[in-house]
Amino acid sequence: MTLVEPTLPAADRRLSLRLADRITGDVVAGGMAPGELIGHEPDLMQRYGVSRGTLREAIRQIEARGVAEMRRGISGGLVVTGTPVSIAADTLATYLEVSDITLGEQFEVRFALEELAAGLAATRCSLDDIAAMRAAVASWRGIDDAAAAREPHFALRRHIARASGNPVLFFATSAIFQVTQDVSVLLTGAADQVRHYLDGQIATKSALVEAIAAGDVCGARALIRSERERVLAAEAIAPHLATPLPDLVLMAGDRSPPREERKLGMTTALRLRRSIAAMGWPVGEHLGTEEQLRLRLGVSRGLVREALMLLEVHGVVRLMRGRVGGILVGRPDPEAAIDAVLKLFRSVNLADNHLGEICAALDLLMIEAAMRGGDAAGLAGLNEPAALDYPGLRATLRDLSGNRVLAIVSDILRSIDPAASRPPAQAGSRATMEPLLHALAARDSAIAQRMLRRIWQLA
Repeated sequence: MTLVEPTLPAADRRLSLRLADRITGDVVAGGMAPGELIGHEPDLMQRYGVSRGTLREAIRQIEARGVAEMRRGISGGLVVTGTPVSIAADTLATYLEVSDITLGEQFEVRFALEELAAGLAATRCSLDDIAAMRAAVASWRGIDDAAAAREPHFALRRHIARASGNPVLFFATSAIFQVTQDVSVLLTGAADQVRHYLDGQIATKSALVEAIAAGDVCGARALIRSERERVLAAEAIAPHLATPLPDLVLMAGDRSPPREERKLGMTTALRLRRSIAAMGWPVGEHLGTEEQLRLRLGVSRGLVREALMLLEVHGVVRLMRGRVGGILVGRPDPEAAIDAVLKLFRSVNLADNHLGEICAALDLLMIEAAMRGGDAAGLAGLNEPAALDYPGLRATLRDLSGNRVLAIVSDILRSIDPAASRPPAQAGSRATMEPLLHALAARDSAIAQRMLRRIWQLA
């Protein structure tokens, strides 16, 4: 069998990936805003000391990440298209969409973060924030089509997350909203239910915005909890909770609202990922050559290469060179997404409370999910003396929760600043930890959450 080689040898492909990381880092370190020019191709080749082929391969990767795009013409060049937070959010969203994480896992974390954002927004939002949120709700009125209502729906969610004043929280919610927006077309029920659905959404969101405007923290959080129960029980949503996200995105098809950064390469990547899943995910198995995949998927060589690059970054495939090479099945790996997000967030000025606020909320969710998971032996083991170490306890609860989105976000936060992502120093004392451990071992969720709030010094 004759293999079709990648555009560049393996060593040069690795060089192009490192170059993409370097250019991305320069964008972040320079605080470059969308629309700013990074440089023209000849300038970039000279600046980074690379060949045209290596630079163009790196630019394809940068474009796939949503960091920048190459524009043609006199006023063209490599132009920034994403901010640090939006780039980080898109990186995580892309991993979620090519892995086998389910809608239920995503929803669980989404509502926990939204409840936190609503409460913080109620204490921190400005008059301009309130005006923007009210305008988003008003733009809903008179819309009879669920697809047309998506934009104001998610615009309001983004306004609330931004009004929380916490850039880490805005990042996490942005990533999850991107995924939800791609599959939301499937989650609104039949046509005859749309008007009822939209009326309910407008009433709920209007009440939420007014609670935030009034500074009613408890009321705002209660409305998010009420929405969570209603959404998860909805006839149009419940059957999809155990479905992997990439399958839902493909089911949505052309009805799914494309993100600005999304291109046909992402759709091609999801189609290839689905075929791997249908094979039973045989790690190490040969999928064929680039040309064979092109013919099988019925797309251009450029789309195949873009799709393979996206999947390779997240571990779904491995590209091998030589007579025994080709494209092999890999294993989805969140480390690439975590590493990319960390590189971006380390350039953003964060206050200690930014991490602490979201870590506390996720730790409370871990307790709730671990209790529901039913691993009695795992919870009983938390009553051992070794569990008095809080980071170790969090890692155990993360695993017992069974929620991979929760695990990934938790790992990212802990890696950004391990010290700032822990409770105050006194949390490690036996007096504060033992009551929590006893409650966990006894499967008393209410007392466990009460003790955790005390450890984090939450009101």
